[in-house]
Amino acid sequence: MKIAATTRRGQRRAENQDRIVVDSTVLGSDVGGTTEFDTGPLTLLAVIDGMGGHPAGGVAAAAAADVMASGFRRLRTREDVGRLVEDANDELYALMDRVSGLSGMGAAVAGIFTASDGLVIFNVGDARVYLHSSGYLMQASIDDRRPGDDTGPVTQSLGGLRAHSPVQVHLSSEPYDGGTALVASDGLFSQVSHERLAEAMAAPPARAASRLLDTALAAGSQDDISLGLLQLPSHG
Repeated sequence: MKIAATTRRGQRRAENQDRIVVDSTVLGSDVGGTTEFDTGPLTLLAVIDGMGGHPAGGVAAAAAADVMASGFRRLRTREDVGRLVEDANDELYALMDRVSGLSGMGAAVAGIFTASDGLVIFNVGDARVYLHSSGYLMQASIDDRRPGDDTGPVTQSLGGLRAHSPVQVHLSSEPYDGGTALVASDGLFSQVSHERLAEAMAAPPARAASRLLDTALAAGSQDDISLGLLQLPSHG
């Protein structure tokens, strides 16, 4: 399967607090342009968005990304994915206990895992997963926000509080039906309409990634922009 991923610092950010995980690889702020991957049948693609309103959002995103990348080879099932996200949450709180100045750091995460029996979609916070097939685009993740409040604070995240709090990982499964999956931080989809997302995702992953990044930048995105696109197999 083919993946294209890119991340860019937001115009009002001093640092890029996002990370992208592709299998055992972590992409961060030092990556320029679009990175392409050819992956095997079991593939992990995740975007981790450090919470800019919290201390050390970049540290939180990097720590969560390292946990997920190091645990990739253990993944086989939907339950494995949920446990790995929980491990990332636990690691953030453990790091807060060990290092002064990190209390309250947090991150959002969203991603996909291509299990043998279908696509596993997961998220905590407000990073998103979209699926595009046969001209139809749907949001496959669930935003952790209060109903009707699209701009208010998230209702849960990895870390983000001073005392340890477990997460309820949103997990769902979809059959393989071709098309493309997009995983992105809100620096992308807060600036790019569903129509423009769908239009770009009709192209191959590398071209789509470039188009989406250019569109978000042209719209004046102030937040970090991170996205990964995965070309999905068809059923059977």
